Amino acid sequence: MKTTMVNALNMQGFASKCLHIQSKRRIFGTMSTVAKNFRIDSELKYPEHSGELLDAIEEAKRLEADPKTKRYTDMDEMWADLDK
Repeated sequence: MKTTMVNALNMQGFASKCLHIQSKRRIFGTMSTVAKNFRIDSELKYPEHSGELLDAIEEAKRLEADPKTKRYTDMDEMWADLDK
């Protein structure tokens, strides 16, 4: 069977379409994997901290800013003061 120019062009066109379909499948498969593993920004939320934690943070900031707050360089001294 002789291959004519028309048949060759048809086969080339078919091959390019097949590659195009295969590329689409590969891209779709990749995108599906990305979509499964990707969290949308609207789903991300900052953690809500308890009031007790926020109060403790504020107290620590106040104590740090107050020059009258006792500072420790020795852990044993700190624990001794806590035991009082």
